Amino acid sequence: MNYERRLDSLRLEMSRRGLRAYITTADANWEYLAGIPRLGGDTTKHRQHSSQYTCLVVTADDVVALLPHLNIYGIRDKLLDRKVPARFVTFPDGDLEGRVIKDSLFSLGLCGKKVGVSQDVTAALLLLLQNEIKAEVSDHNDIIFALRAVKDDEELSMIRRGVEITDRIYEDLLRFIRPGQIVREIEGEIDRLMEHYGAGNSSFSTSIYAGNTRPDVYFSSSNVEVKKGSILGLDYGVLYQGYCTDFGRTVFVGEPTAEERKIHELVMEAQRRGMAEMYPGSCGERADAAARKVLTDAGYGDRFIHKLGHGIGLDVHECPFLAPGETTPFRQGMVFTVEPSVFIPGKGFIRVEDEVLITSSGCEIMSRISHNLTVV
Repeated sequence: MNYERRLDSLRLEMSRRGLRAYITTADANWEYLAGIPRLGGDTTKHRQHSSQYTCLVVTADDVVALLPHLNIYGIRDKLLDRKVPARFVTFPDGDLEGRVIKDSLFSLGLCGKKVGVSQDVTAALLLLLQNEIKAEVSDHNDIIFALRAVKDDEELSMIRRGVEITDRIYEDLLRFIRPGQIVREIEGEIDRLMEHYGAGNSSFSTSIYAGNTRPDVYFSSSNVEVKKGSILGLDYGVLYQGYCTDFGRTVFVGEPTAEERKIHELVMEAQRRGMAEMYPGSCGERADAAARKVLTDAGYGDRFIHKLGHGIGLDVHECPFLAPGETTPFRQGMVFTVEPSVFIPGKGFIRVEDEVLITSSGCEIMSRISHNLTVV
């Protein structure tokens, strides 16, 4: 990865905004900017004891990673094959007041200066900057999200490899699912296949929605028994070389009803209509509206209970979104999930989800998995 080019782009925008420094946390942002692996196994937002002051500080001529001393060993092991443009400053695990951090920020010349931060800096770090360093702190989260939104060829290569693994898992899974299983057995098989095919981890908690009794996508179906007539709404993703995938299909156990077939085709049409609005210069609001109109006109608008999709990359959910009010123009190289669904009370979700790449003239589905109705 060309970290120096990313830092140059960040510094150019910092200069335009008059920022002495830009500070972000130990999440995907510092992996994006400096190639430093995120702390912990959570690929979205992980907080570890004593790491409330952990951060990456970028100035015009320096990149400093501040982190607990206990974390440096594991990170160094992961950096053997990476050229990292940052220097490390560690602090004792017991430095809960941030003394080392304060001294480091003073030495970087931030006292009384304009400092931009990403939205995930901790309250402890923000208060230290304001009260101890007397910095003029403001939210400049849009800088890093704009940089991360457009993927370069190397990033797209990682995402494509992750999608290939995700596809292989689904193909194997269709031979595994059978009546009499408990949903958590299928979820466990998905996670096992991730390891089998070389994914680093799951990009989020593997979920199958089956027999949900309320329209709450966070309601667990893990203890539900798979029976003839079950509708399995799959939602899983892998982490490959730091990049996330997010995939979904609907599997019918036994023949679906006429209405279920109708809804399945409507969901597929909603995805197609949404994707027709995904090209450079368009925006997430237009894609969401086009997909939503299909389901609303058919009488299922109140059963489509979430946004159409989201950006994806180092994090599962990234800006911009496919949602009402999202007017950020699409650019070539952006990657999104497109995931319309219809909630059926007592049964769960009929859904589809693909990662879609914005191309020079439109968009491309990155998965090769069929959109045909699937019965096991």
